[in-house]
Amino acid sequence: MLAALENPEVRNLIRPISIEEYYKLFGDEKTELIEGLVYYKMPKSALHSAIIRLVSDLLRQTVSKIISVMTENPVRILNSEPEPDIALVKPLESLHDPHPTFAHLIVEISVTTQAFDEAKAELYAKGKIPVYWNILPQEQVTVVYREPDGERYKKVERIPFDHPIEFTAEGARYAVRLADILK
Repeated sequence: MLAALENPEVRNLIRPISIEEYYKLFGDEKTELIEGLVYYKMPKSALHSAIIRLVSDLLRQTVSKIISVMTENPVRILNSEPEPDIALVKPLESLHDPHPTFAHLIVEISVTTQAFDEAKAELYAKGKIPVYWNILPQEQVTVVYREPDGERYKKVERIPFDHPIEFTAEGARYAVRLADILK
């Protein structure tokens, strides 16, 4: 995920941690665990927060009741617990359900974190997340990653906000246009 980790000398200086250790060490801090490394989360701007609310409301109106729209909560993927801005997951069945381990769609909004959010595509591909959106509000485009294949996605396309973005969840096909809400 980080180019520096490709250097064996740098890799030898790193000690990855497990999910259990992560919670013991960083339980209440604003962090996320990505492939054994802890990343501090940046404060969200007003623009970032507004886009999360608008896109999650749009997705709630669009998808069926058998899909839950989760915002800013962990998804357990391999040895990681990223906290995507939005994830379409199966509904919570009880207070004792663990974090979801699969999402039909993951959405990140990149106001100031574009490089980090682009790098997460590798993790989401490894976790077999079928569709990953990286919304770039300044460019008015969404980078859509589809068809996970190992550590990458086979298809990556930039879709302008005024074009529909299609996705499938629980066998149903959906389409949304972000220009309808991000004006």
